[in-house]
Amino acid sequence: MKISVNNDMLSARTSFATLTVYAAVELLEQNSVCIKLKTARSRNLASAQFCTTRYSI
Repeated sequence: MKISVNNDMLSARTSFATLTVYAAVELLEQNSVCIKLKTARSRNLASAQFCTTRYSI
């Protein structure tokens, strides 16, 4: 029983990590303009922090 429970927990963690990665990729695709703005204006820390905090989960 313990082994199966551990396997279920492991698969749940793996699927959750996969969903987190997919959500992060989706946010990156939606946020591509903001990322370009960050790279173009890397000296402007205020806009970079705004971009990261605005779209954070």
